[in-house]
Amino acid sequence: MFEEAFKAFVSKIKSQFMFIANNPQFAFFDKLTKIVTQNDPRTILIPTEEQLQTLTLEKSISFFREKFSNANAFKFIFVGNINEEEVIPLIQKYIGGLPSSKNADMWKDVSPKFPSGVINEVVYKGKEEKGFVAMVWSSEDYKWSPETNIKLRELNLILDIMLRENVREKESGTYGIQTKFEYEKYPRQKVSIIVIFGCDPKNQDKLSKVVMKQMEILKKKGPSIENLNKVKEQLIRERETDLKKNNWWVRKLENLYYYDDPKTSFDEFNILVNKVTPKDIQDLANKYFNFTNYVKVYLKPEKK
Repeated sequence: MFEEAFKAFVSKIKSQFMFIANNPQFAFFDKLTKIVTQNDPRTILIPTEEQLQTLTLEKSISFFREKFSNANAFKFIFVGNINEEEVIPLIQKYIGGLPSSKNADMWKDVSPKFPSGVINEVVYKGKEEKGFVAMVWSSEDYKWSPETNIKLRELNLILDIMLRENVREKESGTYGIQTKFEYEKYPRQKVSIIVIFGCDPKNQDKLSKVVMKQMEILKKKGPSIENLNKVKEQLIRERETDLKKNNWWVRKLENLYYYDDPKTSFDEFNILVNKVTPKDIQDLANKYFNFTNYVKVYLKPEKK
């Protein structure tokens, strides 16, 4: 029974992955991922049919038993309207009885390195006159701290405003543009920046230059006071709303444990947000908007 269900599951996901693999946007993101990870074999968007062929029920069960046979390093977080007197006996019964030993998994850094230099690639896929642009930066010249992360968050939001005003509204070049900053503490401390937008393939070069121009403005002049105040107000409003959400508290408690971040009150958070200066943002822009080391990938329709 289990073997038949497992085979049916593998067959189902094979069909789903084949459908996804024919999507031009998948080809685009697959190429982008392979470039920024330098073809890292552990970074897989979707598995190939050959990789799926290696799956067996025995391997899956063995892996599950290996990872869940020792709950020594497990951490459980409970958030919500919880009656402590009622929940503690349940925790003792269902979690306290999990198998545990002193053995613990050890990790090692096998994460890929960002490529050096400037890399430009074009993916030709699909028949429609639709294009995509992705631009990626990454730097390990970064030290994790709540203060730095708030500054990066403000830089992210300011760049969002500038690109939306200039790429989407002024140039009418796209329906939407996404800017995402990611900062990591493990396995290596680093900052990654990605800008993605869809546009007419004929406008990819022009709009990419608009993106770089807005970054250059932040490097040379810093942000406007208007934009800086706007993102500060946004962060404080978001925090006020987040404090009422259980899923935010789960993430917050996870971060306190995982990253060993200091506990900050709402007032302390507001102080960190409000004390960021235009010079702080300009310094970060100069540090991370590196025009001699980035990846740019275009998606264009197949040549006729």
